[in-house]
Amino acid sequence: MKIATSWSTNPDSVRAATEAYNSLIEKLAGKPHIILVHSSCPYDSYALLHRLNELAPDVPMQGGTSCLGVMTENGFHTENGIGMGLLGISDPEGAYGTGMADIGEDPAMATQTALKIAFDQTGRVGETPSVVLASNTPGYEEVVIRPI
Repeated sequence: MKIATSWSTNPDSVRAATEAYNSLIEKLAGKPHIILVHSSCPYDSYALLHRLNELAPDVPMQGGTSCLGVMTENGFHTENGIGMGLLGISDPEGAYGTGMADIGEDPAMATQTALKIAFDQTGRVGETPSVVLASNTPGYEEVVIRPI
């Protein structure tokens, strides 16, 4: 297993995604099996994720927004409140999946839906995951954790 981080403070969402992804695959010496993506709110999330999906179309991604920038083992990365980062895991023996659901009127059901999508992606039906990462709307933490 290899784990690496990368980041960009380029204010252009597409360029930031490209810079961070290229740095990530260089550090990993290959394509990751999952990418955790976090970016400050000023980024165009759609453009950023669209570009990452172009660069890594079959790699599951999970993430969220952050305030002002991101932190890696090399420190805090921000420029005028703009920064995005990637954490990539290269693990040929692992099985990774991501799921998302609109929190709607029933956050617990949304959590179960997202979990099912993620578990189905792994191709390992019936196995208990070693790790579950969750990003959710603030205020719903306890309701989201309960079904996990």
